[in-house]
Amino acid sequence: MEIIIDDIHVDLDLPKDDVTLQTVVEETEDYLFSVGKVAISLTYNDKKITESELTKLLKGTAKKSDKLQFSVLSINNYVLNHLEAVVPANENLKKRLLTFSEEILSSSRPTERKELVSEFTQFFDFWLNFQKLFPEETSKVKFGTYSFEDYFASLQKMLKEIVEAMEKNDFVLAADLIQYEVVIMLNELSPTVEKLKELVEKKEADAINDQNESQVETQAEGTEET
Repeated sequence: MEIIIDDIHVDLDLPKDDVTLQTVVEETEDYLFSVGKVAISLTYNDKKITESELTKLLKGTAKKSDKLQFSVLSINNYVLNHLEAVVPANENLKKRLLTFSEEILSSSRPTERKELVSEFTQFFDFWLNFQKLFPEETSKVKFGTYSFEDYFASLQKMLKEIVEAMEKNDFVLAADLIQYEVVIMLNELSPTVEKLKELVEKKEADAINDQNESQVETQAEGTEET
C-alpha cells in the first residue's frame, strides 16, 4: 500500500488482509500529529474524497494496491486558519444571543435554543483543545481581567445559571444574564484572539527557523564527511 504525505512516498506493508482503511488513516493521522502536522485533505487512488464519501470509504478493507495521498499543514498553521474565523463567528454568536434574549422577554418561543447549545459545545471544545495544544501561549494571555482557565470556567457557570433560570421560568433573569454577563464576557474574546494569533505565528516562525538550522547543520556534516 502506498501512502503519500505531501510529496513524500511511504510504502506500507499491511500486517493482515482485513485491515480497514479507517485504521490506516487513523494511524497515519496519529503519526502526523506526533510530528506537529495535521491532514487537511485526502486523495484515494487519485480521487479527492469528500466528507460524505470518506465516511463510507473508511468502512472498507485496505488493499495492497491502494494509494492514499494526504495534504498536510503544520498544527500551528492549521490552528491559525481556524483563529481567523473565530472573531466573525464570535460576533455572530453575540447577535444571536441578543435575539434569543429578546425572544425570551417577549414570551415568544426561542427559535435557536438547540442550535445555540450545539454552538457553545463546539465553542468550548475548540478552546479546550487549543489549550491542550498551546499551554504556554494560553498562560500568557488575559481575557479582560480573567486568566484563560477562569474565563471559560466563569462562562460555563454563567450558562448553567441561564439554563436554571429558564427551567424556573425566570425569563427576566435569563435574559439579563445573557445581555449583561455572557455578551459582555464574549466582548473580551476578540482582542485576546489577536494576541493568541501573534503567539502562534511566533511559534510557527521559531519552528521553521529551527528546521532550517537543522538542515544546514546536516548539510555541513555531510560536507565534512566527504
